[in-house]
Amino acid sequence: MLTSICRLQRQMDRQRRAANPERYDEKGRLKKQGPKKLRWKQSKRYQATRRRKASKERKLAAHRKSLHGRKVHEVLALGVNFGIPWLSCESGELRPCPPGEAFLKELGPAPAYGGSENWLFHIPAF
Repeated sequence: MLTSICRLQRQMDRQRRAANPERYDEKGRLKKQGPKKLRWKQSKRYQATRRRKASKERKLAAHRKSLHGRKVHEVLALGVNFGIPWLSCESGELRPCPPGEAFLKELGPAPAYGGSENWLFHIPAF
């Protein structure tokens, strides 16, 4: 999926360069823009390619989101009471370390899954 998105990005770059040759110098770099902002020309094929790329990125985002939910369900299959390492911040408060923080956002309230009120306990982080 990522290689196809990269391929579409390169195709869009070629189409953009073909439609706007006056925007680039002889080495292929962008020229300086003056005080007046000019509009980039977009061909119909460029717009179609852009839509195809957006569709692939949307599908990839949906797939990644489903993987996050799958990981949460795998952990919940192990049990409903579990511990996550917490780190101490500069202010002295305890917060979950970054992987645990994302996990807690996906998980939501554990009593909804049949866990007890004390469903989350602290593990000292090393």
